[in-house]
Amino acid sequence: MSILRKEALWMRRKIESIAYDDTLLFSPDFPINACKHASLLYCFHMRKKGFSGPLELVFGVSPMRASEVGHWWVESGSTLIDITADQFNLISDNALSNKIKKKRQYLSVYCCPIEQAPHLKVFNTVSKERRAWNADEISEDYLENLEILYGRLSG
Repeated sequence: MSILRKEALWMRRKIESIAYDDTLLFSPDFPINACKHASLLYCFHMRKKGFSGPLELVFGVSPMRASEVGHWWVESGSTLIDITADQFNLISDNALSNKIKKKRQYLSVYCCPIEQAPHLKVFNTVSKERRAWNADEISEDYLENLEILYGRLSG
């Protein structure tokens, strides 16, 4: 878990350093609405670093009266990795479910056993949206964007 945590902290810091303008996949509002891109970039990074363990993209929803709030994160075995959960500290109350609001204050980086994170109490995972990281299933254009962005982070 230590390598996953170290790299999650690195990724979060690096994204923050470039998100001050509209940089490809991230905006100055980072971490708001950045969970899917950040999760995909984290998986991309881990494979570049030679990490061979499982990496799964996970999507969950938290129901509201007339809609739902969605969120993406990464799981590796029994470890949950989320580098954008603190967006729920920033989003206005009326745009969030009661479950999300009750679990505030969210950390900027979670890398912990799944059962220790608030995610399973807040979000219902959507099984058809859960998938193992596989670069072959991502469009060439999106992969190119990840590669460009990753170059900016690493440089």
